[in-house]
Amino acid sequence: MPPLVLALSLLAAISQQPAQLPPPPAQTDPAALTSGRWRLTHLGDAPVEVSDLPREPHLVFEAGGGLGGADGCNTLRAQVTVTGESLSVREPILGTLMACHLPGDLDRRFRDALRRAASWTLVGTELSIADEAGGVLARFERVLR
Repeated sequence: MPPLVLALSLLAAISQQPAQLPPPPAQTDPAALTSGRWRLTHLGDAPVEVSDLPREPHLVFEAGGGLGGADGCNTLRAQVTVTGESLSVREPILGTLMACHLPGDLDRRFRDALRRAASWTLVGTELSIADEAGGVLARFERVLR
């Protein structure tokens, strides 16, 4: 094969490959959690649709170990301990007591995920909370306040 044809063939093959950038490194500084509001995007593998909910499900981590937010219906408050990659939400999880009928018991499942939380991972603007076995319980997207 002539060198020009070979070069053009290689160039064509390379140009058809999408550029793959490595993902940003995971952040491990717990202070990164306090830099915004965390909108719930997934419970387990299931996406969360928030357009018809009374309140957007979210979390707000406070510098002193407080945790606030909403479960889709009620506001919530708790204490959270974040050490390295470990994260635990301490009982009780307090909240308002509005009567809502959310699709798929979203509010109950969200609070259950918080109770089972054991670790966290933050890559870019996506926060994942996992259980003791490493199974992802919930994913959030950072929304700057």
